[in-house]
Amino acid sequence: MTIRGLITSLSAGLALAYASNVDGQVVVTKKARPAKTIVIDAGHGMGNRRSGVYDPGAVREGISESDMNLAYAFETGKRLSEKGFNVLHTRLDNSTETPLSQRAYQANNANADLFLSIHMNAVENTGARGPIVYYQNGSTTGSNLAERVSGELNSLTNSIQGYAVNSNPVRSNNYAVLRDSKSPAVLIETGFMSNPSELRILTQNYKQISEGIAKAVDDYLSNEVRR
Repeated sequence: MTIRGLITSLSAGLALAYASNVDGQVVVTKKARPAKTIVIDAGHGMGNRRSGVYDPGAVREGISESDMNLAYAFETGKRLSEKGFNVLHTRLDNSTETPLSQRAYQANNANADLFLSIHMNAVENTGARGPIVYYQNGSTTGSNLAERVSGELNSLTNSIQGYAVNSNPVRSNNYAVLRDSKSPAVLIETGFMSNPSELRILTQNYKQISEGIAKAVDDYLSNEVRR
């Protein structure tokens, strides 16, 4: 199945499980654990940087990062919902305006316990590979979450052939979605679309990688509760 076909299929399934919030942007699952709310942001999309302009993100071999981000956000959200969390999404398609400046604020307005922004990487060096997880400069909780997610993704290199560990897998930055979030937040670059081999890995193993993200979040929040 193509990534576009996958998104169409997942969207149809989500229509049965999700209902629009009054804000019109965030979508919330009906199966909920209200005490722990996770907001998932699929990076890029319509109106990301300019109103009315679609931002596909990186594009390689006819596949857009925006589509890939949606597929991973849907699957990660599904798995977190199955674990009993209340899951919200900043966007569910490529046609609804979702400004970058508003994404973290959607999470803040929902009193999120945790914020995930999912992306794919792309650079000129086609040999670059491996997941990278970013957290806000100076954020201890963000750093702890990033380490947890990175560790889980790196462990998948043992079961997904060719999936590699990045030489610098956890990094700090000042991205808007991290800076503006009131809850622990990470921006996850699941791998490099610019690496042809890793692009195939990312398209073929989205369920396993999404489960890794969900497991890391579950472990992190469970550990926080015990403290």
